[in-house]
Amino acid sequence: MPTTYKKNYIILHHTITARDTTTFEAVNNYHKGLWNFESSLGFFIGYHYFIDGKGKVYQGRNDWEAGAHCYQENKNYDSIGICLTGNFDTETPSQAQTASLGTLLKDLMQKHLIPKENIKFHRDYAGYKSCPGTNIKTDFIDKLLNNSIEDTMKLIQKKGGTEVYAVDKFRRRHAILNWDTFQRGLAMGLWNSEIEQVNDFSQYAAGNVIILAPDN
Repeated sequence: MPTTYKKNYIILHHTITARDTTTFEAVNNYHKGLWNFESSLGFFIGYHYFIDGKGKVYQGRNDWEAGAHCYQENKNYDSIGICLTGNFDTETPSQAQTASLGTLLKDLMQKHLIPKENIKFHRDYAGYKSCPGTNIKTDFIDKLLNNSIEDTMKLIQKKGGTEVYAVDKFRRRHAILNWDTFQRGLAMGLWNSEIEQVNDFSQYAAGNVIILAPDN
């Protein structure tokens, strides 16, 4: 069994090839010609996930395996590599791709407790590249996750109290289930990290219990 690595980052890539005709199999075969080692799944592909032009998600390497997608700063070991088909210097991701990517990112953020600020572009480490393309702007992740500042819940705590609540943009107060839920919410960028002290909760409407983690 290969060595396992804790993953703290997600790094996005593009294939620099035609968005709607590049296949997982083609990239996997190409990578077979570059490296002489393979993952536990039998693939040589350097990415952990691959999203084609129709939004279909393929898993290459397992999450816990080292990748072969960003050697700079040893990011192959503590990051998950996701590649979308396309040359995003000249085109943009399809709606199906962005929808699949958004879902995948949220799943990985929750699973590995990766905060939004640790979702990076390959060019953040390889400055000589535009990857994942010049059409992928710095606010791409914020827009993709639909997590603007206006939508972020603020955290409140009654002065002298111990319970922390999340307040949404409709001023509804939601109970946070437990410490794990609190941490996962921070990792997923669902609320601000600062906790506001309030005198009472009367100004907030009743909300629901927020459950982000399985009971076990």
